Amino acid sequence: MSEIQINTISLPDGTTSIEINDGSKPTGHIEDLSSFKYERSDIPQNLIDECEKLSEENGIVYFIFDKHTKNVIDKNKSNLSTEEKRDITIDDILDDGNKFYIGSEIEYNEMPSRFAYYDTETKVVGRYNRYDIVLNFFKDLGFQPGFSNLGPEFEQSFSLRDSDISLILRIKPNLIININCHKEFYNQSYDGIFSKEGIYKYFKKVLKEDVYKKIIRDKKINDILL
Repeated sequence: MSEIQINTISLPDGTTSIEINDGSKPTGHIEDLSSFKYERSDIPQNLIDECEKLSEENGIVYFIFDKHTKNVIDKNKSNLSTEEKRDITIDDILDDGNKFYIGSEIEYNEMPSRFAYYDTETKVVGRYNRYDIVLNFFKDLGFQPGFSNLGPEFEQSFSLRDSDISLILRIKPNLIININCHKEFYNQSYDGIFSKEGIYKYFKKVLKEDVYKKIIRDKKINDILL
């Protein structure tokens, strides 16, 4: 199945629309924003509690996504039959009133360009609030921003350099993380969701022990001082 990409684009008249690329439509196909509702309602606390419970029970990061966006994207998948698309439309119309649902990293594996409204790693609601937490985490570790960073609406790059190692970090607008380690005869990357545990494990694997301990020590000191 082709990977679905969702891009926000500016039209000549100054309005904004969504370009959905699932491999089944010609390049430049535009989906009107009127049919692409990004929910801004408050997320029910009981759903957040359930999300946290699942994370604690299973030891992985969980997210809260909105149902309508999922249904629109599902209907644009090229491998769906007419009956399956009809069922999705009916489910959307007969929605039980819950605009959100809980999902795991699998959602991103199936569709890397999608956004979440909450996650059990940052534990805050709101795209930009979550972004700030992730950004500050890496800044506390010593990552320096690139010269061409344009803000959270775009992919941003950062670097952390030592005598014999270079770590290049890229943060996508939906908080998918890529870290590349460059050193002699070695090149290994971290690709996935923001997970402190996963990122620390990656650092421990690719960094010298003294460098790793210094980074962790400096981060802990900064957390204490905040």
